[in-house]
Amino acid sequence: MLKYKLITNATQTNRMVEEITAAYPTLLGFDTESTINTDGSISNVGLLQFALYHGLTPDNTKDLGTALEGNFGKIAGVTTIYLVSLASFGRLLPKSLERLLTNQSIKKVGCGIRQDAMLVSKKYGTKVRGTIDLQEVAESIGIVGVSLDKLSKLYLATGKIEFDLFTANWDTPLTEAQIRYAAVDAALSLHSYLALFQPVPVPKLELPIDEWEKEAFDLLDFLKSTSVFKGTRRPTIETLERTTRNGYSRWVSIYRPQQLIELFRSYFKLLVDTKKLFVDQATFEVSLDPPVVRQVVKLDTKPNQERTTKILRQIAINPEGLPRKSLIKFLVTGFTNEHKPEEKEAYAIAILETLLEDKLVEAVGERIRTVSPVGAEAVLVK
Repeated sequence: MLKYKLITNATQTNRMVEEITAAYPTLLGFDTESTINTDGSISNVGLLQFALYHGLTPDNTKDLGTALEGNFGKIAGVTTIYLVSLASFGRLLPKSLERLLTNQSIKKVGCGIRQDAMLVSKKYGTKVRGTIDLQEVAESIGIVGVSLDKLSKLYLATGKIEFDLFTANWDTPLTEAQIRYAAVDAALSLHSYLALFQPVPVPKLELPIDEWEKEAFDLLDFLKSTSVFKGTRRPTIETLERTTRNGYSRWVSIYRPQQLIELFRSYFKLLVDTKKLFVDQATFEVSLDPPVVRQVVKLDTKPNQERTTKILRQIAINPEGLPRKSLIKFLVTGFTNEHKPEEKEAYAIAILETLLEDKLVEAVGERIRTVSPVGAEAVLVK
């Protein structure tokens, strides 16, 4: 079943990103639509599409969007396609949408996705990260020179919707025909990619309720036995999924690749819900320990004024901003002995979060930059 949601303002966009991140996806279908000028050139991108697969038997389909009528071949389960109209955003995307586009841990698959990413970057200066080109994947397994339409007909027994792109205006409210065309396109990219590795529908997985928790804890024991949690860098959800898919022999010997993905997502969510694993919603990094509760930091004390000025200067002289981790390290090295070693990083994070909350700086992906050139000049003059 294919469902869609129209996103036309910042509030709806924020809710969309919350819904997507709450599903802990490692893969989304991605596409864009642009109005074509009379001379055949492509105008600015007017629509973004994100396809999120919920699996075969999601708990509640009522809130997953409006159903698209029709037969979509071998596409099994439920998929929501979010159609994000960019007309109301001007030249600035909502921060939540920027975070989603630049999140390397959430892969975006599409046919000719590099051009889609280029159009977004050209208009908004936002780099779409974690992209996978469907055609390149197909070629890597010997399927050469096929379009999305041919690939989906081959593997999904359904194809693209016929539509006249040359007469479509994607900067105005969408017609039913536009909605159908755009939604199906993004869904086909996602499910064609999945079908390349799992060309038949996945059977429904059955497991007694009382065994779910034990199975989840067995998975956690396996992950702890690997190297993923033993380094200084926290693993992402994608890393944990890949480790499970490739090395958890208990599942690998029984289930097929797409079943493994569904199993992992179900048990991973259970581990998060029961607070056995903790997820950083900004980076999708996973830890075994709960996050440090942010301390309240007053920036009006003399030591913190000095630290604030130093870090703002570092950010201001770099127009593209600096990585969050580099700034935390910079703050930590500036502390004297008034803090215990284990407290320094938590305190540095608290200062940076306070700067963000006070809107002295802003986060763009994993980088922190000044809110405006005027603010940067003011800091440098002091």
